[in-house]
Amino acid sequence: MTTTSRQRETSLAPANRSTERAKRPHRYEILASAVAHAISTGALAAGERLPSVRELCRQHSVSLSTAMQAMRCLEDSGLVEARPRSGFFVLQRAAVQVHAPALGVGEPPASRSPGLSASSRAELMDLANREHGFGAAYVGKELLETARIQRCMLKAVQDHGSTLARFEAGSGHQALQRAVAQHTLRFGSKLEWQSIHITSGCLEAISLALRTVTVPGSRVAIETPTFFGFSELLAQMGRVALEIPTHPVEGINLDALQYAMEQGHVSAVLLSPALSNPLGSSMPLAQRERLAALAARYKIAVIEDVVWNDLIEQPQLRTTVQALDREGWVMLCGSFTKTLAPGLRLGWLHAGRWSDAVEGLRSHTMSRPTEVLELTLARLLKQGGLERHHLKLRSVLESRRAYAREIIARTFPRGTRVSDPPGGMLLWVEMPEGLDSHLLLEHALPERLSFIPGTLFSTKQRYRNCLRLGLGGRWGWQQHAALARLGALACKLSG
Repeated sequence: MTTTSRQRETSLAPANRSTERAKRPHRYEILASAVAHAISTGALAAGERLPSVRELCRQHSVSLSTAMQAMRCLEDSGLVEARPRSGFFVLQRAAVQVHAPALGVGEPPASRSPGLSASSRAELMDLANREHGFGAAYVGKELLETARIQRCMLKAVQDHGSTLARFEAGSGHQALQRAVAQHTLRFGSKLEWQSIHITSGCLEAISLALRTVTVPGSRVAIETPTFFGFSELLAQMGRVALEIPTHPVEGINLDALQYAMEQGHVSAVLLSPALSNPLGSSMPLAQRERLAALAARYKIAVIEDVVWNDLIEQPQLRTTVQALDREGWVMLCGSFTKTLAPGLRLGWLHAGRWSDAVEGLRSHTMSRPTEVLELTLARLLKQGGLERHHLKLRSVLESRRAYAREIIARTFPRGTRVSDPPGGMLLWVEMPEGLDSHLLLEHALPERLSFIPGTLFSTKQRYRNCLRLGLGGRWGWQQHAALARLGALACKLSG
């Protein structure tokens, strides 16, 4: 535990001290975390012998039983191995075979009931935010600059606190509109800041775009598998999701999409070309150019979600389809909830040729977010160090993805495939056909392990043998052990 953490605990009210005391890590957990950190940073290399248990006792002032318990935890997490009469050694990293998930798999067995019950889903989403949960698709507070966010918000309240006492009209505060326009230059987009609409999150921006270019009953083409928030939003709005086959590496199948456009089956397209959720696929630039051309040819709106673009490691892959669009058929939606400040819940929309229509629709259906929050985010975006923050975030997440893939290769059933995305915090795992991710979840939840089953990413209950893992939360030997345990449960179910 850090000095800052101790200082914060001593400032708590007496009524909370017993609760906080119960949350403090055990001494063996502290020792295990220290050794795990040395391994993850390379201070202890693969194959290197660890100090003897007695030496660890002396170095860390712990008992022999505490040191042994720490070593057992590191063994369970796949970080070290015990060799008879030799001691503990850093485990050699597994050679991960890069097998992308296959296509057209995971159809649900007829004997299985589809989906999750409301209570199971509520429990799943709750566990996704806990220490052994792999369900969340956002970064934890330890990867965010929370002190900086607090300073920016305090300054915004001090300077503009009076705005809390009134309703604000318009598309958004121009400071944030300008900051968003400047930020999207990183993606190759050149947006008129006056045409940027600030919303309460990215899904509200997408909802606004859909209301502008479609009507109830319209068919909207989406990737499959796709983010379940998209399919749920379409269902709530009375739109029909048209699932288009999606390559696990290169993204949506443009031949299939073009055929649907030619047949008049599509009113709009909704997708994340740069880094999809959950596959992590990333369309090649030539494919993005073709998508922009198809939108113009068939005069169909493409609603492009760019919430993940900042997390892509290769700058050229952050390029938006909108940047390649010459006629305004691409509507750009984004937020900073995945990379900067999840709690602000602010998003934005640039509607291309529909800018005036969005303005008219919004004035009758949606209120503007709180100006203090807008100014907080604007200050965060305009301050220096943002790119340094993104570089650090990408590096951390790249390391997590690599290590998680190694654990999966070592512990999940033979034949399991796993995605290898160019960024982000998500992995898509395809277990051998016949394995049921819902049944795996039933066995995992009692052990407080969680993930998102594959069927939630399709309107047709596909991908039952698949699951999505989120790696943005807490990460240490406990999570390594939890993922290895999940693999062991999958192996047990596979017989």
